[in-house]
Amino acid sequence: MLEVWVRRRSTDLVLYILSFVVPFTVYALTLNGYYASDHPNSMLDLQYSLLVNHTPILPSWMASNSVDVSLYHGVYSSAIAPGASILSAPFGAVGILLDKQFTLFGWQRLFDELFVALCASLSSLLVFRVARMFWGAKASFFASLTFSFGTLVWPYATVLFQHDVATLFVLLGAYFSLRGKPRSAGFTLGVAMLVDYTATLFFIPYVWLAQKKWGLRGVVNLSLGCVLSGWTGLAYNFWVFKNPLIFPEEYWVGAHGSLFSRFTPSLAPEHFALLLFSPYRGLALFSPILVVGAVSLYHMSRSPKLYEAAVFFASLFTVNLVFYSFWGDWGGG
Repeated sequence: MLEVWVRRRSTDLVLYILSFVVPFTVYALTLNGYYASDHPNSMLDLQYSLLVNHTPILPSWMASNSVDVSLYHGVYSSAIAPGASILSAPFGAVGILLDKQFTLFGWQRLFDELFVALCASLSSLLVFRVARMFWGAKASFFASLTFSFGTLVWPYATVLFQHDVATLFVLLGAYFSLRGKPRSAGFTLGVAMLVDYTATLFFIPYVWLAQKKWGLRGVVNLSLGCVLSGWTGLAYNFWVFKNPLIFPEEYWVGAHGSLFSRFTPSLAPEHFALLLFSPYRGLALFSPILVVGAVSLYHMSRSPKLYEAAVFFASLFTVNLVFYSFWGDWGGG
């Protein structure tokens, strides 16, 4: 009996380690480097300015190299949430020391991409841990590899962008929520908000689960945790704009009109269908494994013990999909 238990624990440990090592190895060997697009440029600009110039304000010569720049009262800044640039700063600092000067295609970019690959690989490990709450070790390992290579995680894991960094903290928050730690869940969600403003949407399903599991006390602890980390985003806004309620995206230089004018509610149903089934960027076509996920969630929802988790997972997916359906540029922004 003891031998069987030890063998199972050993299998668990091996698959747990592999759920991190396998994706990290693949990601690290497929980093974009010189083949990256211009979207990460403003994140490199911001990071360099913070580390070297000690300010989030970008000089005009630096701001001209990116499409994701904000201009407010003559002040340039990154239009992207600052979290990824801040969290990857230790990696970027090594690259800056090696580069010895600012460059868009040097060691700074490569080390920052390595940080993103690390975040994506840690997310894979978290998927294994979360899946292990409901299924066996082999099924959980399959889920982690599916997440790593059968979804949009892989292409985003090889380029400096906020997607996979935010995903790590959203998943960590989900893990804490399922483990009965609403304050920790709120704290990590607050970090995700600093990385990607749209992560704020996930507060809705987080609150639902907290209320279901722990009532008002759970919601209060979740909110407190979120405030403990989320205030940093407002502090950054005040640093840049002297107003905590002004966000960089509002003054993106490529915008035509206000932020709210870029939403098209009348086209939401069409965009919803396109996000799922378009041959351009349809999730069902590029990640067909999602169909299996939908079936699994359906079966989970039929179990009284797994119903809350199933609704929580489905809500995380649905809230994000619905939000981007209302966004005017459904396929590119």
